[in-house]
Amino acid sequence: MRILIVDDDKLFADQLCLNLKSKISLVNTAYSYEEAVEKLSSTPYDIILQDYDLGISNGLDVIENLKSLKESPMVILMTSYATKELAIKSINLGVNRFIEKPFRVKELLSLIEIDKKTQDDFKLDPKNYKVTDKGR
Repeated sequence: MRILIVDDDKLFADQLCLNLKSKISLVNTAYSYEEAVEKLSSTPYDIILQDYDLGISNGLDVIENLKSLKESPMVILMTSYATKELAIKSINLGVNRFIEKPFRVKELLSLIEIDKKTQDDFKLDPKNYKVTDKGR
C-alpha cells in the first residue's frame, strides 16, 4: 500500500509519516500543492491523506487534479474546518472519507482498513461514473 500525506504543516506531516511507516509499506509526504502534483504524476498512490488548508491553496485543488490520473486513489480529507458545505463539495470531487484534526493514528488506520476492504470488493471508475463488483 502506498500513501501520500499532503499537508503544509511539516511537523504534523512528518510525525504522521513516522507513525504510519510502522504499519504501511510506503508513505511519502508533500508540503504544498505543487509538490503533491509532482509526486502524484511520478508515483501511483493507493491513498491520499489530504489536508484541506494548504495555506495559499486548498486541498480540494489537489483532489481536482486527481481526475487526470489513470487510477484514482482513495482520498481521506483531514481538516479542522468540517462544515456541511465542505463535505458536499468534497464528496462531489471524489473524497472518500473525512477525518477531523486532531485525530489518533489508530482512528486513521481504522478508516484506511475499512476503505481497503471496500476497494477489495468494488472498483470505482470516476471518469465513467461506474462501480463494478470485482468478484463478479
